[in-house]
Parts: sequence; C-alpha cells; structure tokens
Amino acid sequence: MSEKIDALVRARDGLKMIADAVDDILQTLAPPSIHKYDIEKVKWVDAEGPNGKYQRSSDVNSIDFKELLKDLVLHDDKMTIGQYFVWKFEDDAKIGRKPKR
Repeated sequence: MSEKIDALVRARDGLKMIADAVDDILQTLAPPSIHKYDIEKVKWVDAEGPNGKYQRSSDVNSIDFKELLKDLVLHDDKMTIGQYFVWKFEDDAKIGRKPKR
C-alpha cells in the first residue's frame, strides 16, 4: 500500500513541476503589459501573516495604487502581475503582494 502512495506522491509532485514550467513559459509568451500603473511606484510595507511574509500597501494617494485597485476589482480581487501574486483585502482599501513561487 505504501508503494502506491509513494508513487502517487511522486506523480503529483512531477505534475506540479510540469504545471509550474508551463506557467513560466506562458508568462514569457504573454503580450506586453497593458496596465495603466506601475506596481513598483506603489509604497509597499513588509508584513507577515498566517501564510508567511508578504508586502502590503494602503497608498491611497497614489494614482498607481488606485489604478491597481480598480484592476484587482475587475479580476475578482486577485491576479498575477509580473513576478507577483497580488490581492485586495476584503475589509478595506488595502492590497497585498507576494512573489510567485
């Protein structure tokens, strides 16, 4: 029985590696960004939550922040931008970002 479990675990891990590789290739093939903002111009603060370290921003005076917030709303409050997974917090105008794995 444990041989079957080991084989399934190895197969799952291999498939995850393949999926990650395909994501990387797709990212390089994506058209140039059409975003109206630059997430590097947003002021980010280091933070840590239950899922580890991340950065957050409440830079409401920044045009880049406001445009990013609008884009997040259009994408169900989460999306990938470049090398970052970005999300909108539910409770207020706060955005988080974390490097993709």
